[in-house]
Amino acid sequence: MLFYGNLILAVIILIVISFQDFKYRAISWYLPLVLGATLFFLKTDNEDVSATLIVIALNIVLLTVSIIGIVIYYSMKEKKLVNIFDTYIGWGDILMLYVFCFGFSFFNFILFYFLSLLLSIILYSTFLIIKKEIKLIPFAATMSISALIHISAISFFEFDSTIFQLSFFY
Repeated sequence: MLFYGNLILAVIILIVISFQDFKYRAISWYLPLVLGATLFFLKTDNEDVSATLIVIALNIVLLTVSIIGIVIYYSMKEKKLVNIFDTYIGWGDILMLYVFCFGFSFFNFILFYFLSLLLSIILYSTFLIIKKEIKLIPFAATMSISALIHISAISFFEFDSTIFQLSFFY
């Protein structure tokens, strides 16, 4: 029963984050923290905590290497050290990326990260067609929508699994 309570809480938080990011282009600072704790409890419901911590560490390393790669890319492009935060990506988006490290297996995190980026590109392209100009991309919202899609897909295809893991990825 606690599992379903955490699942419902996670879904509600994801919806609220999507709404806030689309409407205000910002999210409340405490929502990612509550979401992270909720995802951790969902993940450890059927798994060993030490194994979960190893997977979380792998996800964090992957994300950190990715962010460092982005910093290096933009620094080489502009021929000076570039601070990508607040210019290319917001702190709320970074926080959300790290929060999602707590909810996914390693391979599902890669899938989630790719899906979020793809959805973000699609939304950005759509906004450009409609508005002709856009200053900020609601990346926290697209990550939340990607997570909701992931939850829906797993709930539909594999009822007995833990919510953010597909058994064939292990």
